[in-house]
Amino acid sequence: MKNKYYSKKTNENGETTIILHCFPTLYRYQSVNPHSISALLNDELWGSLPTIFNDPYDSIFCYNSSKIKSALLAKLKKRDIEEFKTLFRSNNKKELVNKLMLNILGNFNNCLRQTYCIACFSERFDSEIMWGHYADSAKGFVVAYDGKELDDIAFSKSKEFYEFIKSSNFFNIDFSNIPEFNLKTVAPVVYSSGKCNVTSEIIDTIDNILNYCDNLCGGMNRFEADRILYDKTMGNGCNSQANQEKIYSALYNKSKEWKYEKEWRVWSYNTNILTGQINNPHVLIGNNAKAKAIYLGEKISEYNRIAMTEIAKRKNIPIYIMKTIMLKNNCKLVRELIK
Repeated sequence: MKNKYYSKKTNENGETTIILHCFPTLYRYQSVNPHSISALLNDELWGSLPTIFNDPYDSIFCYNSSKIKSALLAKLKKRDIEEFKTLFRSNNKKELVNKLMLNILGNFNNCLRQTYCIACFSERFDSEIMWGHYADSAKGFVVAYDGKELDDIAFSKSKEFYEFIKSSNFFNIDFSNIPEFNLKTVAPVVYSSGKCNVTSEIIDTIDNILNYCDNLCGGMNRFEADRILYDKTMGNGCNSQANQEKIYSALYNKSKEWKYEKEWRVWSYNTNILTGQINNPHVLIGNNAKAKAIYLGEKISEYNRIAMTEIAKRKNIPIYIMKTIMLKNNCKLVRELIK
């Protein structure tokens, strides 16, 4: 059945691009805690780094390490590796190659998972399994948001991040012509049996990595060598729509095992990098995230029910309590308005 919110386009490499038609109401499942209540009261939209998600394989790329190693060996044949051995404190070529592979591959996925923060939502407010997994076994609550408003908030934060990077002249890299396709911020999750493969992209970076090592061996200080490496890799990548689409594909790709979530994602750049809180995995994406309704789990405590009802009254938004209706061979969740 055709989805009214979006369509998908898959290229010959199996990479999927999402084309949005309109935004649904998006629902966020939460437990009752000081952070979730504060965000609701203050209309804040928070995201988390994928490094702390319950899916350890979330937001990662795949690659063929044997092909990358073969490409690395071919390029090393054309270089004097004795200085490289000294740089990496390696006694032989095999040990050097292993250390270079660790440097090339070791931070590739971590870089992505620490650059973006993600806020997770669902198309449904009545999923039994979601209430169980993400709303404290139905003792928590769900907040409804307008999807377009969330997109506007995340887009503004991403644009603000880029404007800061441009104006600060970070590492002397010219970001003045960064196109706005880098500011895509909302998409439904694509559930698939595979991950985005970036073997060729990693192989393309090998020369830059080896040149970086050459610069260090030649006496260049690390700051200057880093600047040149960023200039050749990060700067070029930011202006490549193909590279950005691969990044987006990794951010909204999940295993088919998670399909029941009917998840949508709102993401933005990890602005904690700019504030010196790089080890904090929770990131404020933006303000003015106005709740449209609140749904209480049917097992919520009486105290929390009263408190949440008071919050809804103060914010002048409808609040519901979820109820289970038993059917002949099944049961379903329905909402009941609290007056």
